[in-house]
Amino acid sequence: GLDEYLPKIKAVLGKLLGKVPHMKKKEWPTKIGKIPFHAFQDLVEAGSELDVPDIKINPKEDVGTLIYTGGTTGVPKGVKLSHFNLIANAQQGAEWIFVQVPKTKEVRGKGGSGCVIPFGHVFGLSTAMNLGVFAGYKLILFPTPPEKRSDILKKLVKEDAVYMPAVPTLYNQINQDPDSADYKGKFKYLAACLSGGSALPPEVKRKFEALTDALIIEGYGASETSPIVTGGPFHRYKMGSPGLPMSDTLIKIVDIDTGTKMLPICPRADCEGAEPEECEKYIGELCVNGPQVMLGYYKKPKATERALRKDDKGRIWYYTSDISCIDAEGYLHIKDRKRDMIKYKGHGVFPAEVENLIYQHPAVNEVGVVGAPHPTGPGETIKAYISIKPDYQEKITEEEMMEWCKENISPYKYPREIQFIEELPKTLVGKIKRRELKKD
Repeated sequence: GLDEYLPKIKAVLGKLLGKVPHMKKKEWPTKIGKIPFHAFQDLVEAGSELDVPDIKINPKEDVGTLIYTGGTTGVPKGVKLSHFNLIANAQQGAEWIFVQVPKTKEVRGKGGSGCVIPFGHVFGLSTAMNLGVFAGYKLILFPTPPEKRSDILKKLVKEDAVYMPAVPTLYNQINQDPDSADYKGKFKYLAACLSGGSALPPEVKRKFEALTDALIIEGYGASETSPIVTGGPFHRYKMGSPGLPMSDTLIKIVDIDTGTKMLPICPRADCEGAEPEECEKYIGELCVNGPQVMLGYYKKPKATERALRKDDKGRIWYYTSDISCIDAEGYLHIKDRKRDMIKYKGHGVFPAEVENLIYQHPAVNEVGVVGAPHPTGPGETIKAYISIKPDYQEKITEEEMMEWCKENISPYKYPREIQFIEELPKTLVGKIKRRELKKD
């Protein structure tokens, strides 16, 4: 929720008052310590007449922004991103889109970037705002995404959106709004959309593309990488993969236990039907090297030391804690967060993989899979929390859903417990909070 991104006093007041308190313009500070403070609005109004000191920076070493991690896996950490990190990643993302979808370059100065993700989150800051500015798009702002999700499409049509990044849950909610169909065929420029934050279910991708005629690719990134690391090729998209590395970006897979042994690339181009024992020797922790990798964590030297490690060639690698593999065609496959992996009867079960399979059931609106305490012994069992689409309410039971899972999911992967809930807990940007589900 919003309180994750606020100082404690504002978070408490926000809960008490039902809204976040804010200062009026006359209450804004004029200095922060000895440093003069200028409101952005004043800078715009004054233009070149304002006497602003000429600040010298080192783009590669000076912090451009301090962005906080989303808190889905623990206490949020301050990520120090340099000016160079941010500019490099905006250019990497823009060129990825321009080269593959020429229309997005042709409408520079005309089309807009749909900004539905908060700029306080690195996904919104970099892929919506920075990339949008770099690409020459106007920014189509949504201070708060409208409760009626089809209104997002209404504004994108009105403002000639050409591009929009969002999380899978938002694409899914747009699909589920019956009024979204009113905007089919009405987009003048919309050509490219980016999905990130969690795995993009195939059915969500198919429905949104049919609705808008825009292509969605899945990408992978993190606050620590500004955030984009990989992106799916628009015309060689591989379902279930966030694609190939951005320009000037290296990725590797290392063993989970020590992080010192580089694992081989999987010889298969498709993991479908592979036995778990066959895949395990190729699955490990993803590491990233490139111009978008952070300077470190703010006032957390031990966490920085764990996350950033130098190899024998002097290259800095970010250890992501994401369990992954690379297939024979070079595509990345994210299995899950290291801490989210479920150990069930000796097998490593990845919640995101099970969630994608459950999404194929027509009654499923949203799903979150977690490891739950085993009812009869040590270890974990697999539990799925599912919200049902309105049209299927009271037409399907948890037992019937369990039978469907048994028939359609591998014996060691299907959930042993299923619980229907009205709504899954989410972060400010719409990522499902598995930590909250595990507390249940």
